[in-house]
Amino acid sequence: MKIRKIIKEYFSYSASEKRGLVILVIILLAVYVIPVFINSSNSKSKILIEDRHQEIQSLISSIEQSKSKQNQYNYFSFDPNSVTEVQLNQLGLSNFQIKNLIRYRKAGGIFYKKGDLLKIYGFTNEDLNLLDEYITFKKIQTVNRYKSKKVSKISYLFPFDPNTLSYSGWDSLGVDSKIANRIQKYIEKGGSFKEAKDLKKVYGFDSAKLLVLMPYINIDLVIPEKIDKEYKLIELNSSDTSELKKLPGIGKVLSSRIIKYRKLLGGYSNKKQLIEVYGISKERYLRFSGLITVDSSLILKMGINSFNKDKLKSHPYIKDRIANDIVRYRHRMGDFNSVEELRDKGLLSDSIFGKLSPYLSLD
Repeated sequence: MKIRKIIKEYFSYSASEKRGLVILVIILLAVYVIPVFINSSNSKSKILIEDRHQEIQSLISSIEQSKSKQNQYNYFSFDPNSVTEVQLNQLGLSNFQIKNLIRYRKAGGIFYKKGDLLKIYGFTNEDLNLLDEYITFKKIQTVNRYKSKKVSKISYLFPFDPNTLSYSGWDSLGVDSKIANRIQKYIEKGGSFKEAKDLKKVYGFDSAKLLVLMPYINIDLVIPEKIDKEYKLIELNSSDTSELKKLPGIGKVLSSRIIKYRKLLGGYSNKKQLIEVYGISKERYLRFSGLITVDSSLILKMGINSFNKDKLKSHPYIKDRIANDIVRYRHRMGDFNSVEELRDKGLLSDSIFGKLSPYLSLD
């Protein structure tokens, strides 16, 4: 009992002594633990400094290598579209890069800007940065670019009928866009090519190009055999169904549709409008296009200052929105002074105005 009492006397503390003991423990921890963390952080800082030092040394090394490479090769201004293999070698490009660049050019590739060199397999941003200030493009390159695109259009040749070939078809054959437009306009006005050599009549058609296309021209134009010099052309705006049925490929149904559509239009302004009739394809139209004519003086016109919205939109070429715009503009601004105002004021697009103008009048 005495021993227990002695232990209790030595190891029991008052509240104030306990607080003092806790503070002492904290101070001891601070003295012995904090230096450990400081040393640890210092070691990390040393590692970071060493890493940064290595990065700087690497950068300095790459700069020195770049300088040595610049001193090694004789750099000069060059056009990547015309530079030779020998010159590319002098510029420090590898044989692999040179081979790929030359192959790209032979395939019709063209460099339009400096960054296009990155299209070459094996050519890196580092190479581009090194050669950037030496890359130039000659002004004549613009012309070559146009010619290259023009040549690339001649992708293949195929059998075609010039009477039915689309604009894109002429483009695929490599025919100039202006010539293709002239051909399309000629067809739209009712013209047709009866044989291949008739294409010579198209103004500006290249005779050398025609010789290339000749073997592929296949005209399928059917004209009635029994047509003498006294044959009377059928006039679309005055003929009846019995006359229309004389045309090849036109029977009872199509002749009725032709007249029905004529009433909706107010008359035909050109014979090519027959293609708009349901059931008459371009091929069918070409079979009888040379046997018909149009008297545009027989057209019934619409008065843009007097027709109401319902009358206006009854025409096949006038949609509800256009009819509303015309009437609304008339109410706000008064009567139109000319038919052309519909186009000039933005009420009709050029294409719609071109189709509608034969049917419009002020009264």
